[in-house]
Amino acid sequence: MLTVLAVVVLVEDARDWPCALLFVGVAALIAVRGVSAGIDLQEDELVLRDYLLTTRIRRAQVVSVERFPAIDWRSVGGVPRETLMWAFVRRAAMITAPTDRDRAHARSIIENWLHGGEEHQHPSSDEATS
Repeated sequence: MLTVLAVVVLVEDARDWPCALLFVGVAALIAVRGVSAGIDLQEDELVLRDYLLTTRIRRAQVVSVERFPAIDWRSVGGVPRETLMWAFVRRAAMITAPTDRDRAHARSIIENWLHGGEEHQHPSSDEATS
């Protein structure tokens, strides 16, 4: 949609090419981050890659994944935090939105990692969204 807007801006006034370039750049950023969005479980850390941000949470800080796609955790100072994994939120406008089954599968993998204490690495593109 941003790319179409960039073309419209250029058609209206070719001197607005910096604005059109900005729209194309933002569209590319969203597309690249959207493809890499997901959850990586490392030995002692959960890495959440969303469309705009990447959050790293140590295993010991995770309190619960009962409200997945929200992950409840505590900061180093003990302050309660909540991180919402936008890649697993259903959106009516998305063509390939994750299903309830996709979210349940991703949640079970995270729970196994959290309670099992074993080393796992499950990129969301392979495990959580298949």
